[in-house]
Amino acid sequence: MSVERVVAKLEEDAAQETAALLEQARRRAEEVALAAEREAVSIRKSLRERGRREAEAARLRILTDARLKARAELARARRAAVEEVFDEARRVLGELPESAYRERLLEVLLEVARGGEELVLNPRDRERLGTWLSEQAAGRGLRLSLSAETRPLIGGFVLLAGPVEINASLDVTLERLRDELEPGVAAVLFGGKA
Repeated sequence: MSVERVVAKLEEDAAQETAALLEQARRRAEEVALAAEREAVSIRKSLRERGRREAEAARLRILTDARLKARAELARARRAAVEEVFDEARRVLGELPESAYRERLLEVLLEVARGGEELVLNPRDRERLGTWLSEQAAGRGLRLSLSAETRPLIGGFVLLAGPVEINASLDVTLERLRDELEPGVAAVLFGGKA
């Protein structure tokens, strides 16, 4: 075999091998491109799904937060409405007709006092009823001294016997009754929902 034929044969074999390598590289590039496209589709789908889940979670968080704020605001409004009712009750108690108030005050004083106590009233009651209450108690055998001290009470009185205080004020009575009355007040205001 001549050198030219050997060279031609080598060139032919090299060309065939090069063509085979190029074809193999082209197929491999297509496989890689196809795999990359499949992976890109999968990643896009995964990202869309994750984005949808995160958006839904964010929506639910916002909705839950809004519901909690609405409930808190409703509770505040209900508490304010109930408080308004009790404020009005305090106002009405402070404006009881004098004759009925005076007689009821004397009745409570006679039930509570033992004699020897100091009688503390609000400034208005001290001025208009203090002396009368002391005289009425004395007429029934109870010696009470009218205190120079006054307190900011709606009405009623406080008896001082040394370090002991007996608080028979309308303020304390209303607060004591509030626990009992508040559920009923809420039921009237809010249709049975406290």
